[in-house]
Amino acid sequence: MVPIIILVVVLIIVIWCISTVNGFKKKDIRVQEGLSGVEVALTKRYDMLTKMLDTAKGYMAHENDLFTKVIELRRGMSVEEMNTAVQQMDSLSGKFFAVAEGYPELRSSDVFVELQRGIRDAEEHLQAARRLYNVRVT
Repeated sequence: MVPIIILVVVLIIVIWCISTVNGFKKKDIRVQEGLSGVEVALTKRYDMLTKMLDTAKGYMAHENDLFTKVIELRRGMSVEEMNTAVQQMDSLSGKFFAVAEGYPELRSSDVFVELQRGIRDAEEHLQAARRLYNVRVT
């Protein structure tokens, strides 16, 4: 009877050790998954911000060149030449109204708004990944 009790106690201790080790391994895997989520969010944020910033810089450079060219063209025109050009534009299109400074529509502000929205989304995603990591570590 004593050997059976000892065998049962040893068997219970072995099962407890195995389940405890497996539980720690599962928790470690969850922590590693959470850390991987944070790393993915950081990589995504870096890639997205780099691409959006390059796009915004491109738009800024384009609009700067455009304004510079428009100003240079208008600087060389006399008032009479400007009036002639305005009259020609009016005759070609009756639907458009002549404006003293008819600059083209700027798009970089839209790009900057999109950049800010992307930054906010990336930060929210990163915060969610960090919260998940912290929960799993706890």
